[in-house]
Amino acid sequence: MKKEVSLAIIIGFILGLIITFGIYTANKALKNRQASSTSASPSPQAQASPTPSHNLTVTSPADEALLDQDQISLTGSTSAHALVTILTEKQQLITYADASGNFQVEIKLIGGANDIFVTALTPQGQEAKTQLTLVYSTAKI
Repeated sequence: MKKEVSLAIIIGFILGLIITFGIYTANKALKNRQASSTSASPSPQAQASPTPSHNLTVTSPADEALLDQDQISLTGSTSAHALVTILTEKQQLITYADASGNFQVEIKLIGGANDIFVTALTPQGQEAKTQLTLVYSTAKI
């Protein structure tokens, strides 16, 4: 029994040394690589042309709004002619933003919390997403 325990301790010690040496060598190589890359003269880099920003804003209703109607008008703005998808608890709607970037769609709500996911996709492939939670209740407060 003592031989097996002693053998396991020796093997564990050897494996620990091998792993420690590997980590030491990797850290040393990384430090050398970083030192050589900072001392080298900076090469000119090609600058990418700035892409126009693409945003998505839901203007009405406000996030976490408490509503007493099961059908509402969701309005917002994004890039001009962007494809806008709206995913609700009951519906999947698709519309396009007008030339000004405005959009409006009628959605139905279910009782309680409604997670609304809005995604806008430009013709160039840029994507913007937002999420809002609306609560529909007929209870008198």
